[in-house]
Amino acid sequence: MDFFWPSLTPPSSTEQDEIKQEELAAQEAIKKVDWTSELSLAMQEAHRIASEEEGRLKSVESKATNLLLFIGALIPLLTYLETATLDAKIITIPIWPSLALLAIAVVYFVKASLWAFRTINVGNYHRVYSADLVEGWSSKEDVRNDLVVRTLTATRLNQETINSKVSSLKMTHAFLLRAIIVLSALLLLQVLFKAWGMMKQPLFEAIHSLAC
Repeated sequence: MDFFWPSLTPPSSTEQDEIKQEELAAQEAIKKVDWTSELSLAMQEAHRIASEEEGRLKSVESKATNLLLFIGALIPLLTYLETATLDAKIITIPIWPSLALLAIAVVYFVKASLWAFRTINVGNYHRVYSADLVEGWSSKEDVRNDLVVRTLTATRLNQETINSKVSSLKMTHAFLLRAIIVLSALLLLQVLFKAWGMMKQPLFEAIHSLAC
């Protein structure tokens, strides 16, 4: 069934509880580590991880935007195919199979667009803002250690949102691929029927002449 209609199975309630527990445990582990032993290295690695996650987020959203532009560019082709399908003078392919394939392609394109919009949809992101710096500087704790903890915690909290966007992008690719396959099949059928319409009369005449 997934071959014709890809689906993304959401985690069960038990799995969601396990994810939340792992998330809380990870945050507690970040807070308990004494980063002061190698503080410069810890700050460097924290910023590196945060930058990589930010880059992953931008890459996913950029790809989803490009796919939306690609789908939009195919709309004129879909409009032409609809017109050609309903005009018997332009095309010789039977109308009902053609309309069925066209409808399936449109459904796939719509579903791919919805998943792409879901990918670029604004989410709840955690970053270290001015308020966090003010709070850190106002405390009596080591400011740099506090900054490492806040940066790593924010990055950890963003991972689930980014992973969700990556999954949505994969679904966009899956539906878009199927839409292109169906659309290609429709175009191929049109070419074959058109070629048959042009060749059948000369072919019949050649067979008739050979039979005589």
